[in-house]
Amino acid sequence: MQDDAPTEAFELVCPTTRIVAVLPAHNEEYSVGAAINSLRRQTIPPDRIVVIDDRSQDDTVGEAIRAGAEVISLTVNDERKSGALNAVLPRILGTLAAQDYVLVMDADSSLNEKWIEDACHVLTADQRVGAVCGAFLGESGAGLLGQIQRNEFFRYARLLQRRWQALVLSGTGSLFRSEVLRTIAQERGTTLPGVLGDIYRASSPTEDNEITIATKTIGWRCMCLPSCETLTEVMPSWKMLWKQRLRWQRGALRDLRSYGMTATTWWYWLRQLGVYIGYVLALGCYAMMAGAEIDKPGASLFWTGGIIALTFIERTWTARRSGPAGILLAALLVPEVIYSLWQALVFFMALVHELGATTEVEWAHLQEEVTCTSSYSAEELIGS
Repeated sequence: MQDDAPTEAFELVCPTTRIVAVLPAHNEEYSVGAAINSLRRQTIPPDRIVVIDDRSQDDTVGEAIRAGAEVISLTVNDERKSGALNAVLPRILGTLAAQDYVLVMDADSSLNEKWIEDACHVLTADQRVGAVCGAFLGESGAGLLGQIQRNEFFRYARLLQRRWQALVLSGTGSLFRSEVLRTIAQERGTTLPGVLGDIYRASSPTEDNEITIATKTIGWRCMCLPSCETLTEVMPSWKMLWKQRLRWQRGALRDLRSYGMTATTWWYWLRQLGVYIGYVLALGCYAMMAGAEIDKPGASLFWTGGIIALTFIERTWTARRSGPAGILLAALLVPEVIYSLWQALVFFMALVHELGATTEVEWAHLQEEVTCTSSYSAEELIGS
């Protein structure tokens, strides 16, 4: 903890609680320093910052040490992020009391300055809440594709303002009660799928989604706070974005298959059904509009124009926090319509792959120099 870190907020919000931040990192030399600095600049800084070096071949270790973090290096790990966390988290939990918290955070993300304080407020006020995450926003760059993703993330953050229950405890940053993680490890292989003693399920392509379902299954609530904002990477190419989104959707479907239909998962099943039905209806609507215009040009101009006008209003209004570039992109309509069709293709390809189990899930890991600053206020995060 920084020597000059404020203690008043900590004493009020978490009077007897220790917080340990854990950052799994694989070749993150250009981003890990910014991630650590965003933790050290918190209004309630963590007591420990531990970087798990997962066989990095760059200067991740050096950058983490220079930024003031502890480093635990792994020499063997065949299970990616889940394996790294499963190797180290039990050791950390052994040093913590039941009232202590663990912040699991990606090494390519940065938290706004009150992230931990706001999350602690919720955990302190509601003992039914087992974990808290926040909204994630896209970093600058990557041209048109990057702006499409930033608009998407801003719309997701807007959705969170209306419902605080977390769909997924985002890997960009999630604060857990230590007892939640202990219980998950104890319930693996019985109440929860997986291997006894593992906290994260290594066979899940989307470990964050799976641990959300696990946390809810053992009886805890998961909350997502709009005020807890995280800046994270955007995919710079369609190929990498395809891999990322295909993995996300395949992982979501695979996790539901592993849990089956339960009191916790039925809503997730229903939501997946709604998403697929929504894409079918949208595709049908586009086809009807195109067919009507081809059959009788101009005859359907009134209702087609009405649909376009409503879409224009909704797209530009929900993208307003993304700034002039985001609003302009939304106003053009065509790029985001094409993107929605592309997303539909991703979702249906994921369904085909999971039904047939035809291929292994591919990961998209971004390794490039990051030019963002080392710490972010809420204003900087939202670009206002």
